[in-house]
Amino acid sequence: MNAIWVAIKAIAGFVTGAFLVWLGGCVCSGPVALVAYLSTRNSDTALFAGIITQAILTLIVGIHFGYIFIKPDLERWEAEAAAEAARIEAEAARVIAESNRRLAEAQRKEAQEMARRAYLAKLPQRLVQSYQCLQGHLVEAERHLAWAEREFATGAFAPFWDQLETATMCLVAYDEGSEILAGIACEYFAAFPNAELPAGVSNLPNACPALEQLVCLNRKGQTNINFAMIFQQRRTNQILIAGFGSLALAIDSLGTTIAKSMRKLQRTLRSPRKQQTEQ
Repeated sequence: MNAIWVAIKAIAGFVTGAFLVWLGGCVCSGPVALVAYLSTRNSDTALFAGIITQAILTLIVGIHFGYIFIKPDLERWEAEAAAEAARIEAEAARVIAESNRRLAEAQRKEAQEMARRAYLAKLPQRLVQSYQCLQGHLVEAERHLAWAEREFATGAFAPFWDQLETATMCLVAYDEGSEILAGIACEYFAAFPNAELPAGVSNLPNACPALEQLVCLNRKGQTNINFAMIFQQRRTNQILIAGFGSLALAIDSLGTTIAKSMRKLQRTLRSPRKQQTEQ
């Protein structure tokens, strides 16, 4: 519809220009005809020259007026075309940005999924390693307790307390390791609810015998005046460094925390499927 209207305006401009030319035809074609008549002495030639001149002027002026009439529309069309091109360019940029965003989001999710799968794949290995570390702490505690027994039997006062404190610290590490193992086991069964414990993880290492031996040896040392005097002189022992007020406090604390940690770990190391079977 706009194109038709512009065409009508162009025709109107052309007609207006032509009308103005025809109005001035007597002025424009007369001198031309006179010149042609004087040069050729032929009235037909003069008439033909006047008609040609008026036709050319009509065409030129008509086209010019037609252009003047439709110039605002042409400028508006040009502006609209530029705006549409800018809109298309902006839309293309938006589409590209959205595509890049979706690609980046997909890559981020893929990286997260790969990291999650890698993490889950390492859970059985971490569970075994944590279990072996727990066993190692208990073995070390038992070794130092046996060594403390020998030091007590030979009357080696300071070495006895050294071994007893080291055994205590090993049991502290056992208690902390049991918490770590329980956390890993929870993650393992959350990721693999129908799975059993991986090979290498069997029954929970029982720290109660070592704890009882520790209590017994500490009692023996504290009731022996020679061993007790040496212990009182020790102000920078491992127990103080670890944050305990005394060896007795550390042992009392371990008795409670280890029992609690072992119960929690025993419950955690049972697979959900086994728990449902037992119920």
